Amino acid sequence: MSVSTPPTDHHTIAEPRYSMWGPVQTCQTIAPGIFQVTTASHGGFILSAERIAEMATALQKPDGNCFEEDCAWCLVVLSFQAYFSQTLFEEAVRTCKNWFPTEWETWTGTTLDPSESREKREAHFYQHHRHHLIVTTAWGDWHPQVPAGYVGVCAKLGGRAAQPISPDHYFLVPVNEYRATTPFIVDPTRHPSMQPIR
Repeated sequence: MSVSTPPTDHHTIAEPRYSMWGPVQTCQTIAPGIFQVTTASHGGFILSAERIAEMATALQKPDGNCFEEDCAWCLVVLSFQAYFSQTLFEEAVRTCKNWFPTEWETWTGTTLDPSESREKREAHFYQHHRHHLIVTTAWGDWHPQVPAGYVGVCAKLGGRAAQPISPDHYFLVPVNEYRATTPFIVDPTRHPSMQPIR
């Protein structure tokens, strides 16, 4: 893993007016060629071509010079640590491990355990449960087809990640058993089937 040091700031790049998220509303120059922007819908970093060239290949995004504020921002902070606080750099390390494990492993030459990365944990889960019915969509008992005290669910073998995509199956799950925050596996021997929810 290599961390950049500030190069001679010879960049003469104008502040961007447009982004992949729409017209730029606000723009802060972090350093020449590194801009933090907001738009009506989203935001993140925009880098000049020169700055992109300074990044390690593993951390460059294939969709251009925009790095969105939800996750991809971490690739900019990791590449240009000298311009950011240590606290933000540490958060970028965590974010990269969680959401860009392949990029992190290529950049650092290390291998992450699934416990260190949300993406690797999820991939491991779906690989392990590829023959199980995993919920892809759920409806509360506010829906006219779902009885009180239940959650109506649509499930697929292997979930959304399955290839080829499997048919939809519909079940009723007791509301006190259903957990919306983690992938839920349907047990057809306990959870009654139902008509497709429309």
